[in-house]
Amino acid sequence: ITLDDNDPAGLALDPGSPRMYVVLGQTSRVAVIDREKRAVVALWPITGGPLPHALGLDAAHHRAQGHASIALRGTWPRGSAVADDARPVRIGNGAFDQRQNDVFGAILDSILLHTRKSERLPRRLWPIVETQATCAAKVWKDPDQGIWETRGKPQHYISSKLMCWVAMDRAASLAGIRGEKDREAAWRATADEIQADILKNGVTDKGVLTQHYGTDALDASALLAAIFGFLPPDDERLRATVLAIADELTEDGFVLRYRTEETDDGLSGKEGTFLICSFWLVSALAIIGEEQRARDLLERLIRISSPLGLYAEEFDTQTGHHLGNFPQAFSHLAMIEAAGRLILSERLGEL
Repeated sequence: ITLDDNDPAGLALDPGSPRMYVVLGQTSRVAVIDREKRAVVALWPITGGPLPHALGLDAAHHRAQGHASIALRGTWPRGSAVADDARPVRIGNGAFDQRQNDVFGAILDSILLHTRKSERLPRRLWPIVETQATCAAKVWKDPDQGIWETRGKPQHYISSKLMCWVAMDRAASLAGIRGEKDREAAWRATADEIQADILKNGVTDKGVLTQHYGTDALDASALLAAIFGFLPPDDERLRATVLAIADELTEDGFVLRYRTEETDDGLSGKEGTFLICSFWLVSALAIIGEEQRARDLLERLIRISSPLGLYAEEFDTQTGHHLGNFPQAFSHLAMIEAAGRLILSERLGEL
């Protein structure tokens, strides 16, 4: 695809065209690669702190009000200046000693994706598979701080248990590819146990996946149930979860991580919508067959990107400001996923 020098992000293309999705996906791919190359580059270790979620508020106000802040890991070139009178508000990273049980699933899902693509499982990766599966099987019953690194007490977060299910499901598939039948059966049984536990303890009377056990609060991370295939696309619980998040956990159509007033995250105050969550919703809507709604949301997301087609961590629907880390690799990875699903859906529809 050739881009116009006056429109490097391809934003003048028809927002609803598959070509537009490809162009934005390519822009996101470049952004992710750039983030990887710059991941270890900082001006100096953390001596200050992160910028607040809301613009125009100083450190004293945030400390007094207990507002959330952006968890930058270092003093980066992009974060060495302040904007709209915002000031650093927190020193250090409160997640350094947290337990997060979701990491194993992401690793094993990546290994399975690579294995299916290459049609081989490198011998050097098998010990990693064994280690990650063993860890996931050991910790999945334990509470943790979850995907959002909440500062409240540990909970049985659905997203963490879901990703432990991903770990065991993918490990079982990898064991099958390798011909390890006993491992495959054992790991598949653990995956089934995790799934049954989530569906017993983490679903509301309306059939909606919750944030954690013991609450009816919504959490955008439940959209991962669709993306990772935790339930089939025609399962009513999956559909109810996706639509509940789309209808009840959004501001002007863009997705919040959770309602801060319903979540014990150790913080207070307002935060912006999370762009990764909005792109997750695009993918989830496409998966359950709500393709037009998914397309409409993706087109809105395309329109709020920067002049170079880049996305930050958050988006303030009231001011139109991008907030937090910029550019944010996770936002772009989710954009690639969302665009790819819609392109695939349209191509299949043409057959």
